[in-house]
Amino acid sequence: MVRALVIILISLILSAVAAFMAYDTADRARTMLPECPLSPSINCI
Repeated sequence: MVRALVIILISLILSAVAAFMAYDTADRARTMLPECPLSPSINCI
């Protein structure tokens, strides 16, 4: 029982880290673009 909870917790943490890395990579790639028509932000020039 405890082992299943630990496995679920680890999988949730890994998925959260993967989602954060994907968002960070997309945000960094967005800053490299000269303009951002879809989602304008402060970094978009």
